[in-house]
Amino acid sequence: MTSPAAWKSLRASRWFKPALGLAALLGLLLLSALALPHLININNYRPQIAGQLEQRLGRQVGLGALSLHVWPLLNVNVDDVQIGDDPQIASGAFVQAKAVRLRLGWLSLLRGNPQVAGLELIEPVVTLIKATPEKWNWSTLKPLQAAGGEAEPAPLNLRVTNGSFKLIDRTLTPPVEKTYSGVNLMLAGFAPRRAFDFELGVTMPGAQAGQLQISGTAGPLDAKDATQTPLDARVKLQQVELASLEALLGEQSAHAGKLTVDAEIAGKLADGLKTSGQFKAEQWRFVAAVEPARTPLAAKFKLIAKSVKDATGATNIGVQIEQGDLTLGKTAVSVTGQINQLPAHPTYDLQLQGDRIALDSLLESAYALGFGPPAGTKASGAATIKLRATGNSQNVALQGQAEVRDLKFQSAQLPQAMQVSELKLNCTPQTITAAPFRSTLSQTTVDFKGLTLSNYGPLDQAPRAHLELATSNAQVGDLLHIAEAFGARPNASGSGTASLTATLETNLGKAGRALQINGQGKLSGVRLQPAQLKKPLEIANANLNFTGDSARLDNLQAQLGASQAAGWVQIKSFAQSLVAFDLQANQLNVAELQQALNESGATDNAPKRQAAGNDMRAEGKLSVGKLQLETLTATDVSSNVTLVNQVTTLDPVTLKAFGGSYQGTLRIDQAQNPPAVGLQGRFNNLNINQLLSSGGQPSAIYGQADGSIDVRGRGHAGEQLAQSLVGNGAIAINNGKFTSFDLMKQVEVLGKFTNLPTGGAGTAFRSLKTNLRFEQGRLTMDALQIVMDDIQVNGDGAMQLGAVPTINYDLLVRLSAALTKRFLPGNAASADATTGSATAAKAPAGLSALFGNFFVDQGVLALPLKVSGSLKEPSFGLNSALLQKRATAQLKESLFDQLKKKINPTKPDAPQADPNKPAETKPTPATKPADLLKGVFDKLRKKDKP
Repeated sequence: MTSPAAWKSLRASRWFKPALGLAALLGLLLLSALALPHLININNYRPQIAGQLEQRLGRQVGLGALSLHVWPLLNVNVDDVQIGDDPQIASGAFVQAKAVRLRLGWLSLLRGNPQVAGLELIEPVVTLIKATPEKWNWSTLKPLQAAGGEAEPAPLNLRVTNGSFKLIDRTLTPPVEKTYSGVNLMLAGFAPRRAFDFELGVTMPGAQAGQLQISGTAGPLDAKDATQTPLDARVKLQQVELASLEALLGEQSAHAGKLTVDAEIAGKLADGLKTSGQFKAEQWRFVAAVEPARTPLAAKFKLIAKSVKDATGATNIGVQIEQGDLTLGKTAVSVTGQINQLPAHPTYDLQLQGDRIALDSLLESAYALGFGPPAGTKASGAATIKLRATGNSQNVALQGQAEVRDLKFQSAQLPQAMQVSELKLNCTPQTITAAPFRSTLSQTTVDFKGLTLSNYGPLDQAPRAHLELATSNAQVGDLLHIAEAFGARPNASGSGTASLTATLETNLGKAGRALQINGQGKLSGVRLQPAQLKKPLEIANANLNFTGDSARLDNLQAQLGASQAAGWVQIKSFAQSLVAFDLQANQLNVAELQQALNESGATDNAPKRQAAGNDMRAEGKLSVGKLQLETLTATDVSSNVTLVNQVTTLDPVTLKAFGGSYQGTLRIDQAQNPPAVGLQGRFNNLNINQLLSSGGQPSAIYGQADGSIDVRGRGHAGEQLAQSLVGNGAIAINNGKFTSFDLMKQVEVLGKFTNLPTGGAGTAFRSLKTNLRFEQGRLTMDALQIVMDDIQVNGDGAMQLGAVPTINYDLLVRLSAALTKRFLPGNAASADATTGSATAAKAPAGLSALFGNFFVDQGVLALPLKVSGSLKEPSFGLNSALLQKRATAQLKESLFDQLKKKINPTKPDAPQADPNKPAETKPTPATKPADLLKGVFDKLRKKDKP
């Protein structure tokens, strides 16, 4: 608390009154400022403020509601702002923000002419469109264009807080769109004709994609030539995804990795923009679909970038590399030189130098470059290189030498380290040649007598490799490991021994693999386990011969599962996958083979098809001692086989099965799901019981079957295939038997006869013949004929195939002539044979009761039957419709015969007259109409009696 003496002293001071006046003035100004928002309606100045922004930006500007605030600075808050896009590029908004702050000058506002001195966009959405390789929608903003003689506007402070930039690249097809969030931008005192400070921070798209930060000083802007704009900045990238950075620059590639960069940039691009700093790339790869490198790639660099105009007036950028110290783990290489004609058509002239370079990290990460051993391989060795690389993005040429010493590989798959003798490479723009070297793994040694790579420069063409190698009694497993260490992908393991002397020539890369091999070799006791097989392929012996683009295996003895095969196999063309063979196998189990091939056609939801360009065709002869297909067992199989992709055709094929034989064709299309099957041919002497019981259900039919078949269907086997069959055929069964019913007993019961020669528990027959028609689960039989000792059966009907087959047949059973004579009076049968009548003219009384449900047909007794129900337990009944039809026809026939006899009676033959006696004349009695009708009605009454 101020003492009275101090207060008295302050009042006596000569500064007291001026200070008191200043305080009063400040208070008055403060009160005026607080009252200013209530005195001035800022919305009245909306057209003026919007016009001022449009004048500065050269774009249409739309402002929402405005509110004036005086603390802590004089600001105008705008609820909604839209800045239009270049109408020649897009019709939408270039910038859209819900909250914007405009900083105004006090004096300009008090004068009624508010001037925008600062602009802050809060969470705006900015759309950046790349219309052509040279033109963006932001490049047509007025501050970036030549101003001419116009007066320069006052400096503007611009701030963007937590913005979102949507980048659309229309130069790609289809257009690519990426969003960069967390964008913060600051321009301090921005004016096109003066230097200004700036800061830019961007969160790259994607999860944990890193941050990009640039800060420094730029300007004044040269709208006519941007390369004349001075720049002094620092660039920082922290764990930025390389793909996101390339997209920000309008590029797209298979490159991947996380970049960390700290670099200084100073100067003008037109005079030489100096850049120095360091970078580190982690989890990087330069080709697609490979595992990223585990070792980071780092570099310290000094560059000078300079723009140069070519003859057409286009601006290109050249980069002079003054220092480029690359390190990859223990590997260090120095790179100097220059890269020109960036970004459209880059060309380069680089020098790579290094003495006793440690190859550990380079070889262990080479897979990320698209070549070299698989990931996880440990390597060691040293190299000395002195190379010059010239060319462009489409062609590279090397000049110089490289030497590699003490090279070793070690991986989890290798039983011990693989060693490579001293490797010397001589590089020219046309070829890369290696002096003879040797690779050793365990007890296996491969001599590389020559290695040449030609036509390696043009990237749009295939490099040609020439390799001469030899090995003797090498372990197959070691050979596979050596191939894998040199970058091959055999995807197999194995054991056994191999000897090979060969010259290989092949194209590398995308342009094709026209492989040419000349040489010979031998395999002994080889056991291969390819990744595609669940069971190993064992080759006891095989002689190898290579000629051009073909290979032949003679004296082949191989085994897969329980199947053993011998013969020869020839690959006629490596490129077209043409295979020929002549093999004899002891047995072949189709289910085991499918399991070994890792196929599961029965459970797949879609058909399996090979990729275009990988079609395989194989054809040859195959003999199999025993073939097991589902429940079918066949022996002595011999066929010509054609395999095109997944369609197998056996034509012709002969085999023995079920005690008989089959000759014809078989086609299986496994590209469809379920597989499509076609069968056409003839069969002879098949045991019908074994055939029908092969599905797992016992059959009630016996006999030897001959016939033909032409059917098609889809399914793996059994009921599924049977339900889909369509086609036709014919069958004849001899000396057969039905064990599920006694047909003669059914005839006896239903025909109301006794003492027929029944067969006991079954029905034996001499022959059964019928035509077959398959209709997707329904088997129709017509012209059915069964011949037995005492009866003959004719008819037709159908069988419904399935787990429990059902039948429905209409049959006409005829007793033999001998059996008919035994039951009919002698004159009855003979009368029927001459007149066709169902009854004899002189049949005794009670003959109808003797016939029962029989009628006479073609001189023998006949009984119509209907058979239905399960094939194993069929139901028998009279075919009442046929019986009634036959009875009606025979009744009419009998009536007409009686009427005919009454009207025109036939006298019996007169006895031979005795010429010694005189002729005796007797009157012939006339038939009265009443007697004639009486006889007819008598016949009708007799027919109606049971």
